[in-house]
Amino acid sequence: ILTSILILSSPLTGLVFSIDAQGYHSGLLYRIIYANAYFYLLLMMLLSYIGLRRFSWNPVEKASLIGAWAVLVVGYIVRMYAAPYLVMNSFYMLAILIQYFAFQNPDIFIDRKTGALNYATATPYLREINQRGSFSAIAIGLNDYTEGNALYGEQQMAKGLRAIVHYLKAAFPDC
Repeated sequence: ILTSILILSSPLTGLVFSIDAQGYHSGLLYRIIYANAYFYLLLMMLLSYIGLRRFSWNPVEKASLIGAWAVLVVGYIVRMYAAPYLVMNSFYMLAILIQYFAFQNPDIFIDRKTGALNYATATPYLREINQRGSFSAIAIGLNDYTEGNALYGEQQMAKGLRAIVHYLKAAFPDC
């Protein structure tokens, strides 16, 4: 908390850094930024380790955590050797992008043909809902799908699937 207060008050005090017409300058307590940064990095690693032990993560999610750690470590090293240049925000953004693509990217959860949840996402979601209590579900099976695909073409079948999903979303908007 103390290091955060010192860093945040630095535009007024100049103890950690200052910015003027000539650019960015390190202050007397500039190295405190590194102590703060490495503390947060270690905290991130510790909490990730605890999360990895408690929850089941797929390989992409595990790799994204390690990738984010690596990007931040490299960023802090670059920052130490290129202190006058404000490059750290780029490394933070890269780490956030890695996390986004692993955990929140809609392409992971949505079937491209239909726009509905894909099988890998729907199955655990239905298991989770089932643990909360009873619920209703609709399942639609298409007879001779591969024959229809060969007869009408993949694009037409995809349009048909999207039309079905669109109708179901419109008919049951809260589901």
